[in-house]
Amino acid sequence: RNKSRVLVLTTRGITTRFRHFLEDIMRLLPHAKKAPKLEAKECLDVANEIAELRGCSNILLLEARKRQDLYLWLAASPFGPTLKFHVANVHNMDELGFPGNNLMFSRPLLTFDAAFDESSHMRLAKELLTQTFAAPDGHRRTKPFVDHIIAFYVCDGRIWMRHYQVVDAALDDKTQNKDVESTIVEIGPRLVMTPIKCFASSFAGATLWENDSY
Repeated sequence: RNKSRVLVLTTRGITTRFRHFLEDIMRLLPHAKKAPKLEAKECLDVANEIAELRGCSNILLLEARKRQDLYLWLAASPFGPTLKFHVANVHNMDELGFPGNNLMFSRPLLTFDAAFDESSHMRLAKELLTQTFAAPDGHRRTKPFVDHIIAFYVCDGRIWMRHYQVVDAALDDKTQNKDVESTIVEIGPRLVMTPIKCFASSFAGATLWENDSY
């Protein structure tokens, strides 16, 4: 039985906009556990100790710098590896104002662009994203429905994340034609991640890959 848990935490100095974005991410992760903020001067590997205490096998850390730049760390605790991203074009659900709403804590479908299989660091990113966003089957907080999709695309060397709701027209009482196929509607949040570095261990270790164009 998959009992994986994800530790979600941030550093101090995060802005209100980024905090609202974090709350949207928490709604997508029924198997996540939130921890208090880390001091900016502390080493990030302190997150490994918190993950061990909370029984988490993966870590999602948002690091804010100068109240402008946002970095996202995905790590497999405690042995690694770790991927560091620079996050841009962050839009939370309140900003977008998209119609539609999925059932909270329902298990999502994850879809990945075929470009994830073309390079080693993108295959690693696909694996870490899967371990982070794929809710384990049978978790006590998950709902037995699949009504939303988290999609990841690769364009210009960056990873684009989009969140869609699955709208089944045949189940809608207002739909006259019951033969209409299901559609998807974007509901947010959305963001763009630029891979920067890959480390062998969790928040430490040798640099396995580095983005030369960053």
